[in-house]
Amino acid sequence: MSHVDPNIPHTLSSLDSAPLRENFARIKAELEELAAQIEALEAGAGGGGTGGTITGVTSGTGLTGGGTTGTVVINLADTAVTPGNYTNTNLTVDQQGRITAAASGSTGGASGSWDAPLVQAVGAGLAIEPIGGMQTLINTVTPGGGGGITPPAGDLGGTVTTPTVLGIRGNPLPPSTPPNGNGMVWSGSAWTWAPIPQIIAVADQAAAEAASSANPDNFYVW
Repeated sequence: MSHVDPNIPHTLSSLDSAPLRENFARIKAELEELAAQIEALEAGAGGGGTGGTITGVTSGTGLTGGGTTGTVVINLADTAVTPGNYTNTNLTVDQQGRITAAASGSTGGASGSWDAPLVQAVGAGLAIEPIGGMQTLINTVTPGGGGGITPPAGDLGGTVTTPTVLGIRGNPLPPSTPPNGNGMVWSGSAWTWAPIPQIIAVADQAAAEAASSANPDNFYVW
């Protein structure tokens, strides 16, 4: 029994070779194109990317360096500022934000000289005297007049500028001037003047007894 279909060409001589050659040529071209694409992809992966070609690097404002071949380095350019520490600094900054000049300044606060003592007594109160050519009267004070400073009271009397002592811990001092050799003592209810005990040398015991009878506040030695 034969399995050959007489309607199907089964020998090379019976095939038309032209279509086959065209198919083979097309497949070869596609394979070559695919191989070229794979090669390009592998080259790009090994080089870190498939970016464009850089032909040169030029440094801009405030920078130094650059180049067209090999390794290119860009540095921040130096300015005229001297490295160091500055106090109350005066600065100059350019458009790129760089400090191009620096110098230490003076301390803050007011400067200049006073025309007169800052605060002094004026009449019965206090006043601010000339400051920079301006006379500004601040809070003129009259004792007892509610001007801002309380006048002396309690154990003190007199005025703000000339106070006097009137008592000790609320107890008045003796009103009169003390006699010579007297001191102030507390009697138990008031301050009073009393003789200050003295040490007096005498000839003998009899003299001491006689003197003690006349002035018992002193001490007598012989």
